Amino acid sequence: ANEHQHKVAAKDHARHGDHAAQQRKKLAAQLAAGPLSLNMPVRRLMKNPQASALLQAVLGDMWQAIVSNPLSQGISLREISGFLQAALPESVLNQLDAQLAKIPVE
Repeated sequence: ANEHQHKVAAKDHARHGDHAAQQRKKLAAQLAAGPLSLNMPVRRLMKNPQASALLQAVLGDMWQAIVSNPLSQGISLREISGFLQAALPESVLNQLDAQLAKIPVE
């Protein structure tokens, strides 16, 4: 292959990389714009005053313990609930998820 073909191939490759990055950004934006849920990182729920108030009301001290631990802020409440099954029955999680989904997201 000559020099010109290499340049064209390199450009195509770079363009494909950009496309993948755009897709990831788009997905992140969709998740950010989508309804709140127990599947998103705790940090996202903490930033929404209504979601935080709801979780505080339902979970009380447990929510305080979760938000005060930087390690737990990066994972979802669904994941955390896996460690605390007795404390968070599936029925409570499903009700919370339904209530979170109703909270408007800016």
